[in-house]
Amino acid sequence: MKYVIGLVMLFVMSSIVLSANPEITEWTINPCISSTWQNGTELEIRVKVVDTDGDQVSVRAILWYGNATEEQDRGWKAFAGSGTEFLFDTSNWTISKFADQEQIKLYAKSNAGGDIFDTINMSFSVGETGVEYGDCYSNDLPTAETNVTTGDDALTSAVDSLKDESAGTLFSGMSSAVIWIFIMIFFSAVIWFTCGESKASGLTLGVLGIFNFIMLIIGVYMNFISWIPIAIIVTIAVFIFGGVFLKKIFGG
Repeated sequence: MKYVIGLVMLFVMSSIVLSANPEITEWTINPCISSTWQNGTELEIRVKVVDTDGDQVSVRAILWYGNATEEQDRGWKAFAGSGTEFLFDTSNWTISKFADQEQIKLYAKSNAGGDIFDTINMSFSVGETGVEYGDCYSNDLPTAETNVTTGDDALTSAVDSLKDESAGTLFSGMSSAVIWIFIMIFFSAVIWFTCGESKASGLTLGVLGIFNFIMLIIGVYMNFISWIPIAIIVTIAVFIFGGVFLKKIFGG
């Protein structure tokens, strides 16, 4: 029975990884981020999010992202249907300090995606003179002209958020490869301790092998790890699982 639970867990984890992710399809910043803002201007941010699975979506906007003393985080909006345009109106923001290449960060998530996000980062500057609310706006998809970078894949965004040094998580400052291998080890341990006492130990090892093979392929595809670590990991896995399997057979 325990190996059945392990297979169910494997199916659930695969479904989470392969399910569609929420995507920021449109955004509007008023005034435009391609020009310096005048100190004291009002600010409005609109974000549209689509989830192709039809899950409900939410957004979060942070002004002065990463600036410990100035950061303005307005939290997550209430979940709404896919395709909703969310508004952070002028009452949400205060522009009262000069700035040079500070950051705005937008997040999107679905109610079925857990901690998997789509993100967009963009820069802005504030000066004594400049454009004000209503003078111009930046919108649509990110472009090099507006210094915007996108997280097209929410899985990449999730790993990036874990290793972000400013996030203060257990994984802050670690590489994507280390985080991905840790995830593999964690879920392998869950499967082993769920199924490891089962008499069907060969099937347990089979589930572990399939799970880790899938995770390695995903890791390479997402550029979290390269083929060299895969060769090392597979070699170690063969020795470990092979040794355990032989012990089960000849050790009783």
